[in-house]
Amino acid sequence: MAQGKRKEIYKYKCFIDAIKFNVIKDLESDKTLSRNAIIKKYNLSGEITSRFKWSRNENDTPDKVILTHFNLNATAYKKDVWVEIPTHYVDITKKIIENNYEISSSSEVINKIIRVLEEKGEVNSMNIKIAADLGNNNVKVAINGQAFSFVNKIERWDNVETLGDNEYIKMNDDFNYYIISNIDTKFEKSSSKKDKNFIPTLNYSIIKALVEAGVSIEDKIEVDLALLTAINQSVEKDEYVEKIKRNSDNIVECKVNGKEYMANIKINNVVPMLEGCSSAFLLEDLSGINTIVDIGSRTINIAKIVKGKFSTIECLEDIGSFNYYQSLVSKINNRDITINNIQEMIEVGLANHDKDLLKSYLKKVLEESNKVTKFKTNNNVYFTGGTVELFKSQGLNFEKGNIKVMDNPVYSNVLGALKVVGGAK
Repeated sequence: MAQGKRKEIYKYKCFIDAIKFNVIKDLESDKTLSRNAIIKKYNLSGEITSRFKWSRNENDTPDKVILTHFNLNATAYKKDVWVEIPTHYVDITKKIIENNYEISSSSEVINKIIRVLEEKGEVNSMNIKIAADLGNNNVKVAINGQAFSFVNKIERWDNVETLGDNEYIKMNDDFNYYIISNIDTKFEKSSSKKDKNFIPTLNYSIIKALVEAGVSIEDKIEVDLALLTAINQSVEKDEYVEKIKRNSDNIVECKVNGKEYMANIKINNVVPMLEGCSSAFLLEDLSGINTIVDIGSRTINIAKIVKGKFSTIECLEDIGSFNYYQSLVSKINNRDITINNIQEMIEVGLANHDKDLLKSYLKKVLEESNKVTKFKTNNNVYFTGGTVELFKSQGLNFEKGNIKVMDNPVYSNVLGALKVVGGAK
């Protein structure tokens, strides 16, 4: 078995718990406790019963785990894949656990193991710059000048057998799996990004971006992150960033495009940037008066730039594309088609766009935006955002005179943010 493959084992919580079990078994004062009683008492992973072979040798302590081989795929529907465990992995882990086996979380232990293995030159690391927009509707990420997106839905599942082919992420000591973009999952109701369960999504987006960009996943990934924040939530920006910093070191196991990946993700720096404003960094000429109108799923962000400096930054709330989709859902009048699945229904041909409703929504967008920025007092008014691409796909062309559509409107925000942190090519 290749050395790189074997290194995956130390990232599994159950590997730590198996060694914890051996340490506890030796130190536990009540020698009558059964294997399952110890697992329950110390909140150990039940997976250790299937990931490792249990000794039946009369000379061994009863129910002692043999830590020589590890089953990478110990589930009912997967083929067994056993890999050899290097002895010094066990020795390093046992030494760390013996110091404090009761209070050390698995993630703390794993991070210590990683540091030891780094010193031994056994951990491959990488440094990346990435931009992420954890939008209400879609997550957009950019890396190496490329950009990708997925639907921003997340749901916690505790049964690995029912994951199916869903994309998922599992983090640190958590026994649960977070599935991503499942069609039956609802969007989170909170409009405040800082209050959402976004840490799993953020870590998944980092792996997703690397996979989509064709970059190999190393054991440890260190990240400089440009993070898009909503204009109307800019007062919460510090709380948003602080939440990321508190959860900046994660051991993740996830599935992307049908393949499983594991890595230690560490976010070193977070650079917050306002949605809409970051698109300005893609414009070559900022002389005169220019306005960017960024149409999101819940809001419209407007940034006016006068002679290269931001003059007006404003957010129009409750006028995003969800307004159009909600009108479409009401017109379809099918209780099984909701705001949570309407876009997927359209993608698979079970629902259709309504050009008249979309045209009415576009008219409202233009009217409300004009009230803020006064189109005729601008050299250029640039429209961007995923909704602009929707207008274009349905044949609604509103470019006229000084009103223009930015190149790559779906991703202009993250590509502009990436350029600021030096990650664009």
